[in-house]
Formats: sequence, C-alpha cells, structure tokens
Amino acid sequence: PSAIPRTVVIRNMILEVMLQLIPDISAKVPMLFQKNSMSSWVFLFVDRSLHPTTVLLGLRVIITFSQTTIKPLFIQKFKSQKGFSVLERILPFFCNYQELYYLLFAMLFGVTVIDLPSKVALENLEIFFGKGDGSIKCVEALPVLMSVLKNCCEGRDANGDP
Repeated sequence: PSAIPRTVVIRNMILEVMLQLIPDISAKVPMLFQKNSMSSWVFLFVDRSLHPTTVLLGLRVIITFSQTTIKPLFIQKFKSQKGFSVLERILPFFCNYQELYYLLFAMLFGVTVIDLPSKVALENLEIFFGKGDGSIKCVEALPVLMSVLKNCCEGRDANGDP
C-alpha cells in the first residue's frame, strides 16, 4: 500500500479533532453552533476526488452533527441542500471500504460514531442493534446504503468501472 500524502494526514487530523469537539460545542452553545455549522462546508469532505480516509472521516462528521442536540435543524438543512442525494451519488465509489458500511448502519440506527472503531468484526454487529430498540432512526440513510450495496454487488471499482 502507498503512503498517505502529508496533506491528507493533516486534513484528517483536523477532522478528527473537530469530530471530538462537536458534541461538547453543540451542547454548550447550541445557537451559535447551529448558525455556523449549517453551511454546505460539510460537502467539502465527501467528494469522489478525496482520499478515502478523508471521505470516511467526513461522513463521521456528518453523522455526528446529525446526532447532536441540533439534530432536527441539521437534518432539515442537510435534506434541503440535497445532502443525502450527494451521499447517494458519491459514497458508492468507496464501496470497497468496510468502514463505510458500519458508518451507514450507525447513521441508519442512530448509533454514535465517535467511538465506533474503523473495523468491526461481523460477529460484533450487535454494536448497531444492542444499543437501542433496533428501529430505524434516519430513514434517509437507507437509499444511500442501498446505492453503495448496489455498486458493490455490481463489482464496480473506485472509478465506477466493472
């Protein structure tokens, strides 16, 4: 495997720090947080041209925003900016990354992703079902998951080629 470029490492470090700060900031200053976190900047980290580790961290940030105290407003703005459509179009290109499926399941079932490991063994899938009532919390994540699974089943690579 090739080494990850330094710019990617730095960008990912910033995303990881931000990911850890989101719950604290949103709980302490929710109005300020709502005002400044609702722009389309989250889409800058979910793009086909980015390194997969950045896209996966960007998805973690989106999921974490959707699970904070500002959830209703974030989800509403994310939908209105066609955020789930963007995810449905971009994420299938990363269908070869196991972590993507765990993140989408976490979004679907409302499981917190901050401490979710990047690799979860198949026998440990109760992490998604054992922490809640097993009901779907974010129905908008289902078409995204289906799109990723379709791309995977069709055997497409990162370029979308069979």
